[in-house]
Amino acid sequence: MAIILTNGNLLEGDAGVASKIDYVVSGLDGTTLIRLASGQLAAAKATLYTAVGTDTISSITLFNTHTVAMAVNLYVQDGTASRQVVGIDSLGAGYHAQFDGNKLTIE
Repeated sequence: MAIILTNGNLLEGDAGVASKIDYVVSGLDGTTLIRLASGQLAAAKATLYTAVGTDTISSITLFNTHTVAMAVNLYVQDGTASRQVVGIDSLGAGYHAQFDGNKLTIE
């Protein structure tokens, strides 16, 4: 299962502390498989990716580079409402999380 975004929809995220959670968002831009976005999460909800046309998010990887566990949240904003798609209360230091739109794996 994947997350489908249509024109103008946003993928947003936040973490307990800024610049300690790296993220990579992969999927389809139309029919082309690409890295849609990458960077570090902010401490307050911020936009990670804005869809242009129809985009399919097939994978989101989060990596905690901090020395302590961190809370992490991801949201989809459709222009009128924001809904949480990932909420991790405590992603351990050095751990990464993989989300495929349906299943969340933490290692």
